[in-house]
Amino acid sequence: MNLAIISPNKKAYSETFIRAQYENLNFNNTLYYGGSLPQYCEEKLLLSMNFLQRVKRYIYRIIFKKDYKQLTSEAIKKSFKRNKIDAILAQYGPTGVALQPIADELDIPLFVFFHGYDASNKALLQTYKKQYISLTQKAHGIFLASHTLAQNLKSIGCNDKNFIINPCPPNEMFLKNKPDFKKQNILMVGRFTNKKAPHLSILAFKNILENHPDAHLNIAGAGKELLYAAKSLVKALKIEDKVTFLGVLNPAQVKEKMQEAYMFIQHSVTPEDGDQEGSPVAIVEAAAASLPVVSTKHSGIKESVIDGKTGFLVDEFDIDTMSHRMDELLKDKKFAKSMGENAKKHVLNNYMKHFEIIENAINAHC
Repeated sequence: MNLAIISPNKKAYSETFIRAQYENLNFNNTLYYGGSLPQYCEEKLLLSMNFLQRVKRYIYRIIFKKDYKQLTSEAIKKSFKRNKIDAILAQYGPTGVALQPIADELDIPLFVFFHGYDASNKALLQTYKKQYISLTQKAHGIFLASHTLAQNLKSIGCNDKNFIINPCPPNEMFLKNKPDFKKQNILMVGRFTNKKAPHLSILAFKNILENHPDAHLNIAGAGKELLYAAKSLVKALKIEDKVTFLGVLNPAQVKEKMQEAYMFIQHSVTPEDGDQEGSPVAIVEAAAASLPVVSTKHSGIKESVIDGKTGFLVDEFDIDTMSHRMDELLKDKKFAKSMGENAKKHVLNNYMKHFEIIENAINAHC
């Protein structure tokens, strides 16, 4: 089985779930990337780069933009034929929309994975409403990271007959984690974006320092939206000695920090534009690493964390309750450890068939 995996980006550090599919799906996988209509196949440009074709590409791009898009489509179709592609797995809704005409023309089964913003951002849902409705009618399978995303698509009229709820799994290395809960290290991992609201987690952390002066917050990730604001907030609160910004970490480095952590926190919210999480991989990985999670009642997080058993969930923007829940865990190491053990069991029982689900769906149509 020859599978084309289409990703807008090749190496976006936050898209570990796409790399995992490429590496773990039991097919002959070929990665296409560089926009909704991909520009690259593996490491090679789809459109040849000899001098005459460089000139042609330039003309099409500058003067005949629509024709350049058509030229790209033709190159993709030729590549699919050359690589004998049997099925297409498009990452994100807009990518699926762009690939649908090509899949239809070549009669190749199309599967689309919705991960978060593509099935929650209000403006994007309105922009793609008609295309999404068509896509969900024609695609052979629509994978979604959470039930909330499925409901969002249904609310604009999408057909749910091919919907498959399939949150992304953790890297299996996290299942080997055995935190000792010796230090009160609290961990956050994620991009500094509005929906992850790192500033709200920082405010919740600040509230616990009076009772837990040895607590320390480690924050991994980057992002233009809120990184400077988060660092400024830490400075304004005068807790610079209690918060460390780690930058972008690879999975092995994240595992190391989880080994040293006492709990994982993330105060995800739904901002004004409607953008929501799917099922945050970092939260699932923290649970797999036997850490209790304190987060919010937000999209797929409600499925990743069982409130009161594997962690705690609070209402969005409820900083005080989040602080209270963190305080409960810090006061009772045995309780925190028990929650972490329950969290790992929850992941093992509900998140480890991700690749099998995709394979079964694709095999059923090919």
